[in-house]
Amino acid sequence: MMSPKKNVQAKKKKRRPKSLVLKNLRQIIQIAPFLFPIIVTAFTYSWLYTRTNIVAHPIEGLRSRKVNLMKRNDALHLSIEQLQAPQRIEAIAREKLGMISPERWQVVVLDKPVRAPEAAVQMAAPAPQEWRGLPGLFFRLSAGLPAAQASPQTTEQPG
Repeated sequence: MMSPKKNVQAKKKKRRPKSLVLKNLRQIIQIAPFLFPIIVTAFTYSWLYTRTNIVAHPIEGLRSRKVNLMKRNDALHLSIEQLQAPQRIEAIAREKLGMISPERWQVVVLDKPVRAPEAAVQMAAPAPQEWRGLPGLFFRLSAGLPAAQASPQTTEQPG
């Protein structure tokens, strides 16, 4: 069998790794207060970076879509301006519709606004408020006025 010396040496060998583990554990415990904030900061940074990318990706897509829509809007405004250009409308009227510009004698330039004749203005003037409608007709009849003087609003028109 084994001698007692070999037995002691085998036990010593087994004890050394345990003491090394304890020694390393003690060192880790001593260093932990310094490593813990660094590890927490690294995890926090990576978590925030990931969350930011998750949120920022759709935002960047929307920004690029907005830029594309603004470019398209500008192109549509330019096309509308080109379609509404007076030269283009005149060319279409001449070529496709066969229209011609009026001669000088066909154009009447008015310096002052045209006024309607006084008689037409008086006939078109509205009747006073008490003379309008059915109550006004009764008022005129009770006042002894003939019904022929009734305002145009009270006479019935066909149609």
